[in-house]
Amino acid sequence: MPGTGNVPPIPDWKKEDPPDWIKDDVVKMLRYAVADRLYTRSPIQSGPSGWFHDHAEQARQATWDESEVIGLLEEHGCLIAGQTRVLKDESGEPFNADHMEITPAGRELFARLTSER
Repeated sequence: MPGTGNVPPIPDWKKEDPPDWIKDDVVKMLRYAVADRLYTRSPIQSGPSGWFHDHAEQARQATWDESEVIGLLEEHGCLIAGQTRVLKDESGEPFNADHMEITPAGRELFARLTSER
């Protein structure tokens, strides 16, 4: 189905790479996944659902755009929710988060996009 308005439709990633206007965010989110630092809040509440955590400090919430890209990568089989663990947000409050694991398709996409840069 064609897109509406001025926003181009998201392409079928089985046939082509993500559109140029989100490639930087795609690479950034996949980089966090490769480093085992990408999480999503479980269950999703209001606000962005993506979180970054480096296991040495409190988790940092992703922006709306970054969370949308995480969702798109999950829909396209590049990320999959793994083990749930308890993280702490910026104020120190604990919450459940699913560790986002990169799939073979995600690794292939990451390698292809980073080799272009």
